[in-house]
Amino acid sequence: MAGFQNRLMFYKSLTNHCIQYAIECGALVIDKNEMTLSVGKAVALYSNPKLNNAFKVASLLPKVFKQDVVTTYIQLGIHQI
Repeated sequence: MAGFQNRLMFYKSLTNHCIQYAIECGALVIDKNEMTLSVGKAVALYSNPKLNNAFKVASLLPKVFKQDVVTTYIQLGIHQI
């Protein structure tokens, strides 16, 4: 688990920046009455092949976290605690 908290905080910060950017460009819309996010206008993304690969890999992440804790740690590269 060494370093896991640092990585978690890094991705939390990165996620917050991405959400803020999506709100500013109109890709996400905040409903202030219900405090929810919804999809806004379609925004053209930079079409870099590496970005497409990153999207594919990111879509697999929920599958990793649905498994038990030991398997999740092994898949994240943490073999000993």
